[in-house]
Amino acid sequence: MSFFLDIANPDQPSSRFELPPGTYTIGRSDGCKIRLRHPEISERHAVLTLRDHSAVIEDLHSSNGTTVNGIPIGEPTPVRPDHVIGIGPCLLRVSPADAEAAARPAPAPVPVPEPPAPMPAAPQPPPAAAPAPAPMPAQPRDPLAAIIREIKNQIHGELIQRLDLKRMTVTRIG
Repeated sequence: MSFFLDIANPDQPSSRFELPPGTYTIGRSDGCKIRLRHPEISERHAVLTLRDHSAVIEDLHSSNGTTVNGIPIGEPTPVRPDHVIGIGPCLLRVSPADAEAAARPAPAPVPVPEPPAPMPAAPQPPPAAAPAPAPMPAQPRDPLAAIIREIKNQIHGELIQRLDLKRMTVTRIG
């Protein structure tokens, strides 16, 4: 039995791939079998394991985590065809590639659910004349902030490495 993997990237059309059973590393690294190029995705972000009739996703302690239907996962999690896997801004869906599934078009990606609005401390009566203000929409993650964070991390690592080399040189002289 094989599987379909549907991937929805922001600002790009969805892609569908047919995968045989196996273990697939997902991330930005060239060593990953499923490469997703985005700064919010770790080099080795998650592992997708496809068996005869089941699929399991596991987060590899990535920086931004992995979600299933908008809920962060911390251990290997079974995935059903109606589940949506979130890796960074990308949405993935795994479904069996049986004859019935092959005849249907690819299911549309389900958006990641928004967190519920905070509950007021006490019920308040609605205003008589003015309509209630609309709740503020959740702010999307800023891709520029993620890129800046990645650059800062690279600079930090380089500085630590150079400072350590200078410390070793001073130790040898003294």
